[in-house]
Amino acid sequence: MVPAEGLSHLSDFTQLAEQMPEEAQIIVWLNEHFGKIESDGKTFEQSKAYQKYKDRVHAIVKLPRQNEDTFGQTIEQLIAERLTFSEALESDVFRIMSKQRITMYRRGIYDQLTVVS
Repeated sequence: MVPAEGLSHLSDFTQLAEQMPEEAQIIVWLNEHFGKIESDGKTFEQSKAYQKYKDRVHAIVKLPRQNEDTFGQTIEQLIAERLTFSEALESDVFRIMSKQRITMYRRGIYDQLTVVS
């Protein structure tokens, strides 16, 4: 997994790819919560590590950075409360607009996961 801080841990992806059996397919999660994932102006997909192992990558799931005043606050609260999407939607902690944002965020992730199955 490449963390949200950027490509500083790209070596983790390389190590994972090298240690996994060749037939293993990797799903990469790119979390932009803390900012864009790039190094020296290159995205993950442009990195040497990805180019070397891209045939092993089954899918890339992107968690895009959200508007900090709306989605960002809702997702931060979701994480702080340590709730799953379903738990948050059933909880009294979130109001209707926050629940709508959670639903939309979850849908964006789940839509990307459909290519994995």
